[in-house]
Amino acid sequence: MNSPRKIADKVLKRMISFVPTRSLDGWDRRHEKKIRSDVAKLALHVPEDGVFLDIGCNIGTFSHHMRRARPGARGFAFEPVRFYAEKARQRFAGDSMLEVFNVGLGNANEDKTIYKAPYNPGGNTLLEEAVFDDRPNSVVVADEMERETVHLRNTSDWLDERGIERLDLVKTDTEGYDWAVMEGILPWLRRTGQRPTFFIEIFTASYFPKAVEQQAAFDAFFELGYGRVDIEECLTDGFSGDALLVPEPGK
Repeated sequence: MNSPRKIADKVLKRMISFVPTRSLDGWDRRHEKKIRSDVAKLALHVPEDGVFLDIGCNIGTFSHHMRRARPGARGFAFEPVRFYAEKARQRFAGDSMLEVFNVGLGNANEDKTIYKAPYNPGGNTLLEEAVFDDRPNSVVVADEMERETVHLRNTSDWLDERGIERLDLVKTDTEGYDWAVMEGILPWLRRTGQRPTFFIEIFTASYFPKAVEQQAAFDAFFELGYGRVDIEECLTDGFSGDALLVPEPGK
Protein backbone atom coordinates (compact mmCIF):
# COMPACT_ATOMS: atom_id res chain seq x y z
CA MET A 1 0.00 0.00 0.00
CA ASN A 2 1.22 3.50 -0.81
CA SER A 3 2.32 5.64 2.12
CA PRO A 4 0.62 9.03 2.69
CA ARG A 5 3.76 10.79 1.51
CA LYS A 6 3.86 8.79 -1.72
CA ILE A 7 0.19 9.49 -2.31
CA ALA A 8 0.75 13.21 -1.74
CA ASP A 9 3.65 13.19 -4.17
CA LYS A 10 1.46 11.57 -6.82
CA VAL A 11 -1.32 14.09 -6.23
CA LEU A 12 1.17 16.94 -6.55
CA LYS A 13 2.55 15.55 -9.80
CA ARG A 14 -0.99 15.15 -11.09
CA MET A 15 -1.71 18.79 -10.33
CA ILE A 16 1.58 20.13 -11.66
CA SER A 17 1.11 18.25 -14.92
CA PHE A 18 -1.61 20.72 -15.86
CA VAL A 19 0.39 23.90 -15.26
CA PRO A 20 2.15 24.17 -18.65
CA THR A 21 -1.21 24.17 -20.49
CA ARG A 22 -3.25 26.79 -18.71
CA SER A 23 -5.43 27.43 -21.77
CA LEU A 24 -8.66 25.48 -22.08
CA ASP A 25 -7.74 24.30 -25.58
CA GLY A 26 -4.36 23.08 -24.37
CA TRP A 27 -5.94 21.21 -21.49
CA ASP A 28 -8.46 19.64 -23.85
CA ARG A 29 -5.72 18.47 -26.24
CA ARG A 30 -3.80 16.87 -23.38
CA HIS A 31 -6.80 14.75 -22.45
CA GLU A 32 -8.17 13.92 -25.88
CA LYS A 33 -6.05 10.80 -26.42
CA LYS A 34 -7.31 9.17 -23.22
CA ILE A 35 -10.88 10.20 -23.92
CA ARG A 36 -10.71 8.72 -27.41
CA SER A 37 -9.41 5.48 -25.89
CA ASP A 38 -12.17 5.45 -23.27
CA VAL A 39 -14.87 6.06 -25.87
CA ALA A 40 -13.53 3.30 -28.12
CA LYS A 41 -14.11 0.83 -25.26
CA LEU A 42 -17.33 2.29 -23.93
CA ALA A 43 -19.03 2.60 -27.30
CA LEU A 44 -19.25 -1.19 -27.28
CA HIS A 45 -21.85 -0.80 -24.53
CA VAL A 46 -23.93 1.75 -26.45
CA PRO A 47 -26.14 0.53 -29.31
CA GLU A 48 -26.63 2.76 -32.33
CA ASP A 49 -29.93 4.02 -30.93
CA GLY A 50 -28.63 4.09 -27.36
CA VAL A 51 -28.87 6.67 -24.59
CA PHE A 52 -25.98 7.92 -22.48
CA LEU A 53 -25.31 10.40 -19.68
CA ASP A 54 -22.10 12.43 -19.52
CA ILE A 55 -21.97 13.68 -15.93
CA GLY A 56 -19.23 16.24 -15.38
CA CYS A 57 -18.88 16.92 -19.09
CA ASN A 58 -16.72 20.06 -18.84
CA ILE A 59 -16.62 21.33 -22.45
CA GLY A 60 -18.09 18.13 -23.87
CA THR A 61 -15.11 16.25 -25.26
CA PHE A 62 -16.36 12.83 -24.14
CA SER A 63 -19.82 13.47 -25.58
CA HIS A 64 -18.28 14.75 -28.82
CA HIS A 65 -16.38 11.52 -29.41
CA MET A 66 -19.25 9.31 -28.28
CA ARG A 67 -21.57 11.05 -30.73
CA ARG A 68 -19.03 10.43 -33.48
CA ALA A 69 -18.77 6.77 -32.50
CA ARG A 70 -22.55 6.38 -32.19
CA PRO A 71 -24.24 8.98 -34.44
CA GLY A 72 -27.68 7.59 -33.69
CA ALA A 73 -27.29 7.67 -29.91
CA ARG A 74 -28.90 10.32 -27.74
CA GLY A 75 -26.83 12.02 -25.06
CA PHE A 76 -27.47 14.20 -22.03
CA ALA A 77 -24.45 16.13 -20.74
CA PHE A 78 -24.21 17.84 -17.35
CA GLU A 79 -21.78 20.56 -16.28
CA PRO A 80 -22.40 22.71 -13.19
CA VAL A 81 -19.75 25.38 -13.93
CA ARG A 82 -21.46 28.05 -16.03
CA PHE A 83 -18.47 28.90 -18.24
CA TYR A 84 -17.77 25.30 -19.23
CA ALA A 85 -21.45 24.47 -19.73
CA GLU A 86 -21.75 27.38 -22.15
CA LYS A 87 -18.68 26.19 -24.05
CA ALA A 88 -20.25 22.74 -24.32
CA ARG A 89 -23.53 24.21 -25.55
CA GLN A 90 -21.70 26.13 -28.23
CA ARG A 91 -19.88 22.96 -29.24
CA PHE A 92 -23.14 21.07 -29.78
CA ALA A 93 -25.16 23.88 -31.30
CA GLY A 94 -27.30 22.32 -34.01
CA ASP A 95 -26.96 18.77 -32.64
CA SER A 96 -30.50 17.75 -31.75
CA MET A 97 -29.28 14.46 -30.27
CA LEU A 98 -27.11 15.98 -27.54
CA GLU A 99 -28.45 18.27 -24.82
CA VAL A 100 -26.23 20.15 -22.38
CA PHE A 101 -27.50 21.14 -18.94
CA ASN A 102 -25.86 23.71 -16.69
CA VAL A 103 -26.51 21.61 -13.61
CA GLY A 104 -24.72 18.96 -11.60
CA LEU A 105 -26.15 15.59 -10.63
CA GLY A 106 -25.87 14.02 -7.20
CA ASN A 107 -27.99 12.72 -4.33
CA ALA A 108 -29.91 15.91 -3.47
CA ASN A 109 -31.67 18.91 -4.99
CA GLU A 110 -29.67 21.85 -3.71
CA ASP A 111 -27.36 24.75 -4.40
CA LYS A 112 -23.76 24.13 -3.49
CA THR A 113 -20.35 25.78 -3.80
CA ILE A 114 -18.01 24.33 -6.39
CA TYR A 115 -14.27 24.98 -6.04
CA LYS A 116 -12.43 25.64 -9.27
CA ALA A 117 -8.69 25.03 -9.65
CA PRO A 118 -7.06 27.78 -11.74
CA TYR A 119 -4.26 25.43 -12.79
CA ASN A 120 -6.61 22.68 -14.03
CA PRO A 121 -9.80 23.38 -16.04
CA GLY A 122 -11.00 19.89 -15.11
CA GLY A 123 -10.19 20.18 -11.40
CA ASN A 124 -13.54 21.56 -10.26
CA THR A 125 -14.84 19.87 -7.13
CA LEU A 126 -17.92 19.99 -4.94
CA LEU A 127 -16.06 18.16 -2.21
CA GLU A 128 -15.34 20.62 0.59
CA GLU A 129 -13.51 17.94 2.54
CA ALA A 130 -10.87 17.79 -0.20
CA VAL A 131 -10.48 21.56 -0.45
CA PHE A 132 -10.29 22.22 3.29
CA ASP A 133 -8.15 19.18 4.03
CA ASP A 134 -5.61 19.86 6.79
CA ARG A 135 -4.07 16.38 6.78
CA PRO A 136 -0.28 16.31 6.37
CA ASN A 137 -0.55 14.64 2.96
CA SER A 138 -2.96 17.20 1.51
CA VAL A 139 -1.63 19.36 -1.31
CA VAL A 140 -4.81 21.32 -2.08
CA VAL A 141 -4.60 24.99 -1.11
CA ALA A 142 -8.09 26.34 -0.45
CA ASP A 143 -7.07 29.98 -0.92
CA GLU A 144 -6.05 29.22 -4.52
CA MET A 145 -9.48 27.85 -5.46
CA GLU A 146 -12.09 30.05 -7.12
CA ARG A 147 -15.69 29.60 -5.98
CA GLU A 148 -19.03 29.44 -7.77
CA THR A 149 -22.51 28.59 -6.50
CA VAL A 150 -24.01 25.87 -8.69
CA HIS A 151 -27.31 24.01 -8.83
CA LEU A 152 -27.47 20.25 -8.25
CA ARG A 153 -30.26 17.80 -8.98
CA ASN A 154 -30.93 14.40 -7.52
CA THR A 155 -30.08 12.04 -10.38
CA SER A 156 -33.24 9.91 -10.06
CA ASP A 157 -35.49 12.97 -9.74
CA TRP A 158 -34.04 14.46 -12.91
CA LEU A 159 -34.47 11.23 -14.87
CA ASP A 160 -38.03 10.76 -13.63
CA GLU A 161 -39.02 14.33 -14.46
CA ARG A 162 -37.65 13.94 -17.98
CA GLY A 163 -39.48 10.64 -18.43
CA ILE A 164 -36.27 8.75 -19.20
CA GLU A 165 -36.87 5.02 -18.84
CA ARG A 166 -33.77 3.72 -20.61
CA LEU A 167 -30.04 4.24 -20.25
CA ASP A 168 -27.20 2.30 -21.83
CA LEU A 169 -24.17 4.13 -20.42
CA VAL A 170 -23.49 6.51 -17.56
CA LYS A 171 -20.08 8.20 -17.48
CA THR A 172 -19.38 10.22 -14.36
CA ASP A 173 -16.26 12.30 -13.75
CA THR A 174 -16.98 14.81 -10.99
CA GLU A 175 -13.71 15.10 -9.07
CA GLY A 176 -14.82 13.26 -5.94
CA TYR A 177 -18.62 13.60 -6.10
CA ASP A 178 -19.24 10.43 -8.09
CA TRP A 179 -20.35 8.46 -5.02
CA ALA A 180 -23.22 10.98 -4.68
CA VAL A 181 -24.15 10.53 -8.34
CA MET A 182 -24.27 6.78 -7.71
CA GLU A 183 -26.41 7.23 -4.59
CA GLY A 184 -28.74 9.52 -6.47
CA ILE A 185 -29.44 7.12 -9.33
CA LEU A 186 -30.14 4.07 -7.14
CA PRO A 187 -33.92 4.71 -6.81
CA TRP A 188 -34.24 5.02 -10.60
CA LEU A 189 -32.30 1.79 -11.15
CA ARG A 190 -34.48 -0.06 -8.67
CA ARG A 191 -37.72 1.33 -10.09
CA THR A 192 -36.98 0.77 -13.77
CA GLY A 193 -34.91 -2.40 -13.55
CA GLN A 194 -32.46 -0.79 -15.97
CA ARG A 195 -28.80 -1.76 -15.59
CA PRO A 196 -26.71 0.54 -17.79
CA THR A 197 -22.94 0.29 -17.90
CA PHE A 198 -21.21 2.78 -15.58
CA PHE A 199 -17.79 4.38 -16.05
CA ILE A 200 -16.92 6.04 -12.75
CA GLU A 201 -14.00 8.14 -11.57
CA ILE A 202 -12.59 6.71 -8.34
CA PHE A 203 -9.92 7.59 -5.75
CA THR A 204 -7.73 5.59 -3.41
CA ALA A 205 -9.12 4.99 0.07
CA SER A 206 -5.81 6.03 1.66
CA TYR A 207 -6.32 9.62 0.51
CA PHE A 208 -9.97 10.16 -0.44
CA PRO A 209 -12.01 11.89 2.33
CA LYS A 210 -15.19 10.17 1.11
CA ALA A 211 -13.72 6.67 0.79
CA VAL A 212 -16.40 5.14 3.04
CA GLU A 213 -19.21 6.67 0.99
CA GLN A 214 -17.48 5.65 -2.23
CA GLN A 215 -17.25 2.01 -1.15
CA ALA A 216 -20.84 2.01 0.13
CA ALA A 217 -22.08 3.25 -3.25
CA PHE A 218 -20.18 0.49 -5.03
CA ASP A 219 -21.51 -2.11 -2.61
CA ALA A 220 -25.07 -0.96 -3.36
CA PHE A 221 -24.41 -1.47 -7.07
CA PHE A 222 -22.99 -4.94 -6.45
CA GLU A 223 -26.22 -5.82 -4.65
CA LEU A 224 -28.13 -4.76 -7.77
CA GLY A 225 -26.24 -7.31 -9.82
CA TYR A 226 -23.22 -5.42 -11.09
CA GLY A 227 -20.00 -7.38 -11.36
CA ARG A 228 -17.68 -6.79 -8.45
CA VAL A 229 -14.55 -4.70 -8.89
CA ASP A 230 -11.80 -3.76 -6.46
CA ILE A 231 -11.50 0.03 -6.41
CA GLU A 232 -7.81 -0.06 -5.54
CA GLU A 233 -7.09 -2.33 -8.51
CA CYS A 234 -8.73 0.20 -10.85
CA LEU A 235 -6.32 3.00 -9.95
CA THR A 236 -4.04 4.05 -12.80
CA ASP A 237 -1.55 6.18 -10.86
CA GLY A 238 -1.94 4.96 -7.29
CA PHE A 239 -4.28 7.86 -6.58
CA SER A 240 -7.14 7.92 -9.08
CA GLY A 241 -8.60 5.99 -11.96
CA ASP A 242 -11.86 4.83 -13.52
CA ALA A 243 -13.99 1.83 -12.65
CA LEU A 244 -16.11 0.04 -15.23
CA LEU A 245 -19.30 -1.42 -13.77
CA VAL A 246 -21.15 -3.89 -15.97
CA PRO A 247 -24.20 -5.93 -14.88
CA GLU A 248 -23.55 -9.62 -14.52
CA PRO A 249 -25.27 -11.78 -17.17
CA GLY A 250 -28.87 -12.49 -16.31
CA LYS A 251 -29.10 -9.74 -13.68
